[in-house]
Amino acid sequence: MVSDLMADSSHELRTWRIRVLNRALLVAAVAALPVIALDIREAIYNPWQWPAALTFTALYLFVAALAVFRRLGFHLRAWGLLLAAYAAGALAFA
Repeated sequence: MVSDLMADSSHELRTWRIRVLNRALLVAAVAALPVIALDIREAIYNPWQWPAALTFTALYLFVAALAVFRRLGFHLRAWGLLLAAYAAGALAFA
């Protein structure tokens, strides 16, 4: 009885985590698109910003790929999102 309850709650927790990650990746991909477009537009007017614009675009494409390829493991996708956010923050401070 107790092991059945543990198995059910473990399955529900896993399902919940995957659902939250899917939504977070989708929101990140949709919300970042206008920012990337503005960043590229700014780089067109200021050519010295192309390295940053291309790096942000690569990070955006990485997050969008994580959102699309749901067959990848949960841990890989979650760590990928954290790594992309950390890299974007470090680049923004540079």
